[in-house]
Amino acid sequence: KSMSKIKIICLLIALLLVGVTGVTMAQEAANTAAVDQSVTIQATTTDEAVTAQELGVAEPTLLPDSKFYFLKNWQRAVQGVFTFGQVKKAELNLKVASEKLLEAQKLSEKTNNPAILNKATELYQNKIEAVQKNIAKFKETATTSAAVSKFLDKFTKQQILQEQIMD
Repeated sequence: KSMSKIKIICLLIALLLVGVTGVTMAQEAANTAAVDQSVTIQATTTDEAVTAQELGVAEPTLLPDSKFYFLKNWQRAVQGVFTFGQVKKAELNLKVASEKLLEAQKLSEKTNNPAILNKATELYQNKIEAVQKNIAKFKETATTSAAVSKFLDKFTKQQILQEQIMD
């Protein structure tokens, strides 16, 4: 009897994760379309704040200090498992890095706890390192692959915006 309850709970969790992943993929497609429409990113001055839209992600609502943040990490992990191809994985890692950076920024506005802020910044740095590892695997094909070239341009622009947030 208890095994069947466990199976039902596991099934419900799996369905929840698949549903969340589907919604996130739809949001990602909409964000990507919005980013692709803006051909150039205008340089923001140091007085202007970089927006989530400029980074091509949604404004963070669930922050790492929430007790439900683990669900967001699960959703990201599931999405990572179902992402195929080095460029797609790099794009996903860049998106997650941008999200984590914005989460850290919101946390800094919300709390002055250095331990939480350091952890959030460390998670952002880990994702940027993952993107750089992905890039190292396919960078040589930048001259022959339009997708790689497009991603590298996007990565460069994102790095500039992310640096402005870090400052």
